[in-house]
Amino acid sequence: FNKTGMPTTPEILSGKEPFLMVNGNKHKLTLYSGDILVVRGRFFVSATIARISDEEGQFSHSAIIYIDDKKQVWVLESLIEKGLIAVPWIEWVKHEPVRVLVLRHQDKNSANQVANWLFNWIMWRKNHGMDPVPYDFNMNFHDSGELSCSELVRFAYAEGTNGKVIIPKYSSSVNKLSNKELFNDLGINEMEIYSPSDYEIDPSLRIIAEWKDYSKTYGTRIQDAILTSVFSWMTKMNYELTYKGFTQSMGELYWQILRPMGIGQQMVPINMTRGFFNTILALNSVTAVLEDNLRRVKNRNGSMYIYPLSES
Repeated sequence: FNKTGMPTTPEILSGKEPFLMVNGNKHKLTLYSGDILVVRGRFFVSATIARISDEEGQFSHSAIIYIDDKKQVWVLESLIEKGLIAVPWIEWVKHEPVRVLVLRHQDKNSANQVANWLFNWIMWRKNHGMDPVPYDFNMNFHDSGELSCSELVRFAYAEGTNGKVIIPKYSSSVNKLSNKELFNDLGINEMEIYSPSDYEIDPSLRIIAEWKDYSKTYGTRIQDAILTSVFSWMTKMNYELTYKGFTQSMGELYWQILRPMGIGQQMVPINMTRGFFNTILALNSVTAVLEDNLRRVKNRNGSMYIYPLSES
């Protein structure tokens, strides 16, 4: 227990219930090459990814596990700021996710084949001096020249099995925001996308385990409520994001002065559009104000809004 009397959160994918729940009431989780991680991050951009489709989900990121000959665990993923990379597990856990779902394909041999293929492809590109495959902001699943996190999992399973395994089976529609300025600014041109949550309901994937950091789950519930409301206001009451004031000034400062100087390249990749950058700035600005007000209501009403194992 920590100083607040709350149970101390164990390391990611470790510990006991209720932090780590393993299918079959097992007390230990063993990862295999090809396992899929479906993850919820702790930032508002994570909530945006989770809630933007018509079928709102809980997860914002997906990745594939690879275990090498030395039993070292790697996470193969595509990140907004870095593109397609292979990250050692000890480095990956520093991202501090809030929830991690472990999924396993029913064909373990195919899953292992996929992980091997993807890891070797990433390393082949790196050893030949090639840049990582960039993140796909347009969510175009018909072109593998750029890969979002969900697109990567689908692409890897298709390529690694020569088209034998195509996942996820079901896609998510994004009709509710298709005619909104927000959608155009984000650069999404598709009416159907594959989101991280789509893997959770694929019939060929089995849930092996789930891990949660209960000290942060309350924050993600607030984020989800806010983003669901914001998108609802846009679709039902024609609300639009505004880029004026402080948000516009910060966006112009970065895009016109700091970006040409090379500042922030580690977080803002070269293929990120100005519209995407400004939209995320505006969403962060709006949602931060709403979150602050919700937390004030919680603090004013005391225990009425307190959840077990939640942050204060």
